[in-house]
Amino acid sequence: MRLLWWAFAAIAVVVIVVAMVGALLPHDHVVSRTILLAASPDRVRDLIVDVQRYPSWRSGITRVVTQLPPLSEGPRIRWREFSREESLGFAMDASQPRQLVTRIADEALSFGGSWIFDLAPADEGTSLTITEHGEVHNPIFRFVSRILMGHTKSIDRYAADLALKLNTPRSVNAPVPGS
Repeated sequence: MRLLWWAFAAIAVVVIVVAMVGALLPHDHVVSRTILLAASPDRVRDLIVDVQRYPSWRSGITRVVTQLPPLSEGPRIRWREFSREESLGFAMDASQPRQLVTRIADEALSFGGSWIFDLAPADEGTSLTITEHGEVHNPIFRFVSRILMGHTKSIDRYAADLALKLNTPRSVNAPVPGS
């Protein structure tokens, strides 16, 4: 029985330390990745805005349900992504030809933020920079996001899936200096 109490005490100490470290980490973060893709900027943009086809090329996405935005919101795309673990709502401003802005549209989550996709013509293709402006409200999740997973995990996976879809070698995925 004494061993069981020590085990509970050790777990409690770990949780308290993780929460304390998480509370000291910044609430907001900005990270970027750039990838060179062997496709035109228009082809890359078309692939990104065609959210209905995400399950065919994005790993972990099992289903997408699109939603019609109010007419007053202009060229905005709204959708909900489903994976095995969760579903998340998103909105994308597709009004600029070379820049797309996607944000998490679910307000009650312990995290949120946006991605900015900057597309630029490059030698024989497109240079795509994805910049995440993220926020993690819960200190324990903040610790996990920063220390265990890394803030770039989602961008790296998205970029790798996009490169695979466009038959581009994954080795071109590189961090942006200063991120």
